[in-house]
Parts: sequence; C-alpha cells; structure tokens
Amino acid sequence: MQVIGTCLALLVGAAPGPAPLVPTPLLGQRVVVIAHDDEHSLAADVVEAALRSRGLRVLEDNERGGLGGRGRRVQAGDRQQVRARLLQARAAWRQLDLPAADEAVTLALDEGVRLDRPEEHIDLLVDALVFQASVRLARGAAVDDVMDGMRLATRLEPGRQTLDEALHPPSVAQLWTSARASNAAAPLVVTFIRPRVLGSDASVEVRIDGTIDGASDGLLRLTTGPHLLSLRAPGCRTTSRIISVGADMPAADDVLQSDSDFDARTALVLRLRDGDSTALPPLLMQVGVDVAVVVNTDATQALVVRRGDAVKDVALTVAEANSPDAPMLLTHAILKALTSSTPLTTPPLPTPLPTPIDDDVAWATVGTAAGVVLAGAAVGMVVWTLWPGTEPTPPPRPIVVIAAGL
Repeated sequence: MQVIGTCLALLVGAAPGPAPLVPTPLLGQRVVVIAHDDEHSLAADVVEAALRSRGLRVLEDNERGGLGGRGRRVQAGDRQQVRARLLQARAAWRQLDLPAADEAVTLALDEGVRLDRPEEHIDLLVDALVFQASVRLARGAAVDDVMDGMRLATRLEPGRQTLDEALHPPSVAQLWTSARASNAAAPLVVTFIRPRVLGSDASVEVRIDGTIDGASDGLLRLTTGPHLLSLRAPGCRTTSRIISVGADMPAADDVLQSDSDFDARTALVLRLRDGDSTALPPLLMQVGVDVAVVVNTDATQALVVRRGDAVKDVALTVAEANSPDAPMLLTHAILKALTSSTPLTTPPLPTPLPTPIDDDVAWATVGTAAGVVLAGAAVGMVVWTLWPGTEPTPPPRPIVVIAAGL
C-alpha cells in the first residue's frame, strides 16, 4: 500500500496544473477610452493610463473629435466679434484700465486666429497683435516678452516697413522695426509639418503666415520664431494656430476631421451614455481603433469591445468598488474580458498588485513546485519505511507562485 501511495503521489506531483487562459495578444493595438461623464473623467484617465502601460496605444487627443471631453469641436471665429473685442480693448485703454484692455485684445486675437480664412483678415490680426504689444509695454512688460507677437505681425504684413508714430507710441514703432530685423536675421530650420484628415487620404492645404506652402513631403524650411499655421481640407473646418519654430520643434501632426464624421461620433457617444450598448461596435468602426472602452464615473463598471467581438459588461464587486485600487482592478477585469472567449468574473487581486507574469510559465512553475514537494514527501516515506532507525531528510519547503497577469 505504501508503494502504491508513493506512486500516486509522484504521478499527482508530476501532473500539470489547470489549463491556463491563453490570452490574445493586445500589444500595440489602438484603444479609445470614453468617459461616461466628461465633467468627472478622472476614473477614465486612470484606466486609460493603465491600458497604455499594458502596451495598448491610446487614441491621441487630436484624434478624439466628437468623442466628448478632449477634442471638442472648436467653433469658427467671427470677424464682427474680433472688431467688437478690439473696440472693447481700446475703450478700456482710454480709461487706463490696462488689465481689461489686455484681456479684451487677447480674446480678439484668439477669435481672429479661429477665423475660417484668417489669411483674408490679416489686417485684423496685425491690428490685434500691435495693440496687444502696446498694452503690455504700458503694463511694464519687457521688450523680449512682447517681441514674438510683433515678429508674427511683421511676417503677416511683410510689405509694411514701419509703423506710423502718429498712430502708435514711439516704443511700439521701434519694436516693429526691431522685429523686422530679428526676422531677417533668423536662421532657417527644417520643420516637419504633415497633417492628415481622420479616416481619409485627402490632401491638406498648408498655409504659413497666410501663404500656401507647396511642400508635398511635409518638410518645410522656415525661419525660427512665431508663425501662423493654417490647415484646410475639403469638408473640414479650417484649423489655425500660432506655432513657435525652433531647432527642437516637434513635428506638427495635426488631424482634421469632417463635420459629418464629428456628428456621427457624437451621436454614437450620446447613445452609449443613454445605455445603448449596441452603439459600441459601430463607434469602434467609426473611430478606427481595435478596442473601445466606456468607463463610468467612479471606475466600477465598463463596457468593452474588441473588433469583431461581442460587447462585454464588466463590473467590480462591492468590495472592489470600495477599494482605492478600483481603477486598477477595473483595468485588470477589462483586459481579462478582452482576452477571454467566455464571460469572466473579476476576482480580487492582491495588494499591492504583483508584477504580471505569463500564465503558461506560472502554471508550469506551480506544477513543478508541487511535483518537487510531493516527490520529496514520497522519498521521505520510502526512507522511513525501509530504514526506520534512520532520521529522514525533511522535504523541501513548498514554493508559492501567484499568477496575476494575463
């Protein structure tokens, strides 16, 4: 009987552990995380960061148009609003209310940059930039702090040699002359600007300081300093912004989106927030990602779908939901749901979370460890039976391996 028991112990110890869940690779796949409430999206941000740390590529802010929160549609500027803001700024200037004048002219400039065709309203932009310099110099700003705005103004209106000192303070007129000289002496640098239209191969018109640039490969030679970048594509709203060109300037990879696509995305998100989970697969296709996740406000529930799969509803237990690690626990549950072909529960994880390891390796290690332990026990039993007067060697200590990864 002892021999039979020994053989059984050896067989059990050598047997492999339960078949592990074989995960489907997610590394490098694109994922979009959508908050159920834009005003309280911290939980979604935590889940997004955790998914990024697991190797998924999160949709960037400039690709999130129509998804709520970040990437909201920017309203086009209005010429009449620019004029009204400038009149408000000048009225505050005459009353010596310099802070109010500064605020009004800044709003005028922001409105002017957002005009649908800013190159057709250069006069307003230059007027706002020059007046902003006047206000800030009057408020005691250093010349270097207002030079960039004046350098941009002279680039937008290169034909104007000087400012009329009868209309502008002498210090501002001198600043215009200095800005022209600074631009003339600025070195040329190669800058990479290649915007695209989301979900389309349509070409994008690139304008620098109101002039079309014909570079097709995205490499532009620009002088260092401020420039007005304007991007236009068929069916898309013009996007303009002020950029600062330098030797270390990152590539300008703006993403434009048509109004129709923006509206389609928004409609799908609204359906999701109304509880219609059937909107998730078409949203995934509309956005052009591999994985989509919608997270509730407190990171206790999520809807997840992977391209070609059914939508899965993931929810934490009451204990997990009350844990400070709820967003991380939800992330673990989301990853399990994405890599499983059957519905999964969300078992509690140890705290702090161990470093994820491969399940195949983990189960092999557990099986090997169990075999070593049981084999040692069997050897000890045989020794005790055959040589009862000899003290047996104690079996090796058991090895415990926790597999918390995918």
